[in-house]
Amino acid sequence: MKIINITLFVLVSCVFSTHAYTISNHVAVEYHIVAGSYTWDEAIAECASLGGTLARIPDKRTDDFITQYIRDSGLGDQVDTGFWIGLNDRNEEDNFKWINGGEVCYTNWGEGEPDNNTNKNPQGQDCGQLRKTTDFKWDDEYCTGVDIREKGFICEVQACSCSKCPEP
Repeated sequence: MKIINITLFVLVSCVFSTHAYTISNHVAVEYHIVAGSYTWDEAIAECASLGGTLARIPDKRTDDFITQYIRDSGLGDQVDTGFWIGLNDRNEEDNFKWINGGEVCYTNWGEGEPDNNTNKNPQGQDCGQLRKTTDFKWDDEYCTGVDIREKGFICEVQACSCSKCPEP
């Protein structure tokens, strides 16, 4: 498993609920970009072992930073289909939330997405990825059933170790 660590200080416009407390100010996070082959559930477990959750992408600046890094570093060439992120609509179709239940304030869907394609699974596509064939635009993907495409993942780990980050 190849892990690339990048640290980005993110200005968060939504309230983040993480662990047992709420952070509504600026939050420092590290993104661990893992090139490998993981199902959605395996990516969640592996990310938890790194101390994080599948990544939330709160704004265009963060999205651009991550995708540019994937392209420039060559990590995009090391995955077959893309990278899992913490976006899903498993609880309610077309109501995408972050893996922690947080609201989605920003999106960068590829053309025609999300489409909840049911061709290979009647439950449709419920989990988010940065899709390689669309230059890492967002795409909904199968994450349950028999046709789960394995991919790398992006893990978000809170960089500060305090229970509430200080005001900037």
